[in-house]
Amino acid sequence: MYSCLTLFPLYYGCTNICDYFPKGALEQIDIHDVEGAIRLIDDVINQDLAVKNAAMIQESKMKVLDEYNMFPFVVSYLNKMNPNAKKEIVTMKDDLSFFDIQKPLIVVGRKASQLKYKLLGK
Repeated sequence: MYSCLTLFPLYYGCTNICDYFPKGALEQIDIHDVEGAIRLIDDVINQDLAVKNAAMIQESKMKVLDEYNMFPFVVSYLNKMNPNAKKEIVTMKDDLSFFDIQKPLIVVGRKASQLKYKLLGK
């Protein structure tokens, strides 16, 4: 299987993507400009940018694997922390602690009322 990270990326998304990857490693595409997008795709294919910019694409792939993935990011963050900082015990709540039962109950109540009116014709 050929890795999608070794192909030439046509990117639509955050506008500051080039702050994170070298400019020649990708082309930003405007999905709202169909004709422009088609021209850009044709240019990328005709100029064989995947081959010409292979080194930059490889550099970007390594950035994704070594810097931007979650685990390298967490390790980098932890390495910057002061090991002599004051320690404290923290208790983390489970996900159910953040669940608000009132909202679903309101929705169920509304649906029950709607069903009652349909069934009883009121």
